[in-house]
Amino acid sequence: MHNETSFADLGVPAPLVRALADNGITQPFPIQISTLPDTLSGRDVLGRGRPVAARPWHSRFPW
Repeated sequence: MHNETSFADLGVPAPLVRALADNGITQPFPIQISTLPDTLSGRDVLGRGRPVAARPWHSRFPW
């Protein structure tokens, strides 16, 4: 997957961006691009993404 959007572009706080990068996660998945801005603004979201490589990270990060 290749996209030009970063977690910082989506409004993720710098400490979380660093924690993600420390774990080798530098680009958000499409479902995160679609839902993080609303989530971070306090809105409830319900998203459905394709169950692929994101699975190993679901328990580390709450989104």
